[in-house]
Amino acid sequence: MHGGKQRPQRRVGQGRVASSRMVLDHLPAPMGFVDRNLRVRCINQAGCRIYGYRSQREVLGRTVPETIGAMTYARLRHAVEAALGGETVVIEDIAPDRYGPGLDYISEDHYVPRFGPDRTVVGFDFLSIDVTARRRAEATRQALTRRLLLAHEAERRALAHELHEGVSQALTGLNLWLATADNPDPHVAGAQRLVTGLTERTRRLAVDLRPPELDDFNLLLVLRSFLRRFAQQTGVKVELRAEGGGYYFPDPMQTAAYRIVEEALTNVSRHAGVDFASLDLSVTGTALAITIRDTGSGFDLASAPSGGGLHRMREWAELFGGSLVVEATPAAGVTVTVSLPSP
Repeated sequence: MHGGKQRPQRRVGQGRVASSRMVLDHLPAPMGFVDRNLRVRCINQAGCRIYGYRSQREVLGRTVPETIGAMTYARLRHAVEAALGGETVVIEDIAPDRYGPGLDYISEDHYVPRFGPDRTVVGFDFLSIDVTARRRAEATRQALTRRLLLAHEAERRALAHELHEGVSQALTGLNLWLATADNPDPHVAGAQRLVTGLTERTRRLAVDLRPPELDDFNLLLVLRSFLRRFAQQTGVKVELRAEGGGYYFPDPMQTAAYRIVEEALTNVSRHAGVDFASLDLSVTGTALAITIRDTGSGFDLASAPSGGGLHRMREWAELFGGSLVVEATPAAGVTVTVSLPSP
């Protein structure tokens, strides 16, 4: 035997476990492992801090409801049970007023089941990512987008009114004066034709900017009038199918529905290469559903530009907490499905 002091023996893997714990403790996102009996078996320092504990010793072995509190567990219970059932779950949780009145804490929580050797669930790993700043930035952006969209629509309304009530009326008056003027000049007839043409173009421009029906009638009447003009201008016939009734909506929701349909059908006329499309409307107790379909050239969604018509349609849908889904396949057409919550 050799003399001198012996070094303490370290079990194989002990250093690796300690190193892993150090890494976990330096990560800012709460994470850990919970067994199938809902007892916390591993948690990092961030996880301790977020629930008001100073160290892991205060948490390990406690159940999840004991650790995070009954109210918080009630919000997360469905996700926990799904993870213990073998399902990977990602949810967004909101802790009300954590940062003060009206200042919530928002987290993106991941629950990943862990399986044993016999493929039974032995618990789940969890990770919680603070997305409060991101969600606040998104809310600010959405509020700005809403103001810009509504301001733009207000400008269109004002300009359309001026063209219709101001310029168009003035041109009509000029035409009447030319028709009744005692003037032998042979050019008067030509001037009358020119003024008549300008009057009609001014009226069309006013309607294209914002149809007056948007402020006076229900959505079905607005869309039927638009589809007639659309067919005359583009040669594309659109079949309108509307189930039930109840198509009276306040502005700006009615404007949003109209602008989405207008943008979708404009894309059809420009890119689909067809002379027919369909428009389906239905109203439930909670939402207005809109579907626009064509069987034209389609396109690859992955290579679609980030801006343009699709972007504008999505902005209008999100303005009211709605959704817009686009299904497109090259040479197989496009389907746009919109859901707008009823007010």
